[in-house]
Amino acid sequence: MRVRLVGEGTYPVSKGGVGTWSDQLVRGLPEVDFSVTVLTAGRAVAAYELPPNVTGVFAADMWGPIPARKPIRRKHWQAFEEAWEVICGHAYGRGGRTPGVTLDAWLALTRPDVAERLWWLMNDRRSLALQNTLRLRAGLEPSSGRDLASSMAYAARMIMPITFPAVNADLLHVTSSGSALLAALPSYAQGVPIVLTEHGVFYRERLMALRSTEWSFLQRNMVAAFLKSITKVGYEAASSIVPVSDFNGVWEVAMGADPDKITTVHNGVDIDYFRPGGVEPEVPTIVFVGRIDPLKDLGNLLMAIPRIAELIPDLQVRLFGPVPETNAAYGADLKALVEELRIGHRVQWMGPTSDPVAAYRTGTIAVLPSISEGFPYGALEPMACGLPVVATSVGGVPEGVGDAGLLVPSADPAALADACAYLLSDDAERRALARLGGARVEERFSLDRMLTRIRESYVSVDGLRRVGAQASAAQPAVEPALVDMAARVDAYMPSPPDTDWAYSLFRTQSGG
Repeated sequence: MRVRLVGEGTYPVSKGGVGTWSDQLVRGLPEVDFSVTVLTAGRAVAAYELPPNVTGVFAADMWGPIPARKPIRRKHWQAFEEAWEVICGHAYGRGGRTPGVTLDAWLALTRPDVAERLWWLMNDRRSLALQNTLRLRAGLEPSSGRDLASSMAYAARMIMPITFPAVNADLLHVTSSGSALLAALPSYAQGVPIVLTEHGVFYRERLMALRSTEWSFLQRNMVAAFLKSITKVGYEAASSIVPVSDFNGVWEVAMGADPDKITTVHNGVDIDYFRPGGVEPEVPTIVFVGRIDPLKDLGNLLMAIPRIAELIPDLQVRLFGPVPETNAAYGADLKALVEELRIGHRVQWMGPTSDPVAAYRTGTIAVLPSISEGFPYGALEPMACGLPVVATSVGGVPEGVGDAGLLVPSADPAALADACAYLLSDDAERRALARLGGARVEERFSLDRMLTRIRESYVSVDGLRRVGAQASAAQPAVEPALVDMAARVDAYMPSPPDTDWAYSLFRTQSGG
């Protein structure tokens, strides 16, 4: 079986939960031939060593130079306009457009002569005027020319992956909604089915990111409308939706996904590697292992430290994990917060680690202070290592931790501090939770269990594909050569110039 993994800002160019999951998947299913499409933000360097069954990687920088202009004939505009009116109508809630009808409109944009002109068609004055008309008809307030132009410059970046060529695969496993899902649609148009795994709730997390921007209300509103529409269309296109938590599945159903398509497959931990061992450090130590990212809300942990230290005077905190280039400003803000709180003598920035088990064993307890999670390895792995966990009750965290750890509200440093201080000062409770956590992971969240269920999903979807193929002569287009990942990934498009306000203003980070 040939499977194409499709993701944004993740495996094999970025570490993180989705990267870990993808690496587990390709190594755990050696009978499957994998290839990878990854959307990047700039030139991408390999972060994982690829196993033999990963045949190659197609990496594309979403923020590279705009495509070369091609002449737009009347036939191109008419084909685009017909599809674009449906897509915008669905986004703005006008005309009763359904996800199924809108999916057909998106597929119309994969037509080669339209796809190669899509950037210019989307940013054409007629397209912007059409959008404004549709907004007014939907009862929304009109937009300024600048709001329309800048929003479409961003939306075009988000949408351009739909112009990728179809791939030669038996199925596509897409690890995120949004742009990654659009990158799969050309192949879907050729009869290749889609399995969709959302690790975080894509639409929810992007709304959170939009709220933190300095964009105008209308800019945020227009981008959010397209994100919502694309998410709904993705659920329509997927043959199987395999969320990593029941929490994600509830969101997916609320967003219109067919419940009969949804089967939760929780993330799994290699219990032969993540095992209890060692002894507690002499100094009470909190450990965090994960990507330094706004969604992890490490500021919440840092602000809890002074309160914890009132009860645990010799407290130490160790933070293991990379700071992605796109999160450099966030990392700098965290270090400034450490200085502001005068806790530099307690906080150790350990950087990336290739040995997470050793990292966990430097701690007395593990903390996961996130504001959003799918089903986090940052809670499961320390539990498997026999380390008690304090985590925020977000996303799928309660499903993973259960009664084997302490759960607190998100963005509440006082609650986080009290839970940490309680565990650090109660030896009996720490030992009890350590036993419960290890047993819970072994019983419910083993890697073997995860791989078995994903294998079953592949076999089921591939069986449906074979039945459908008997009635269709469509063949995937020939794709460009895959990138040699021995040392690095060369993005197909270099980084954009910073002089173009329309999309440098909207350059954003990718998730991991």
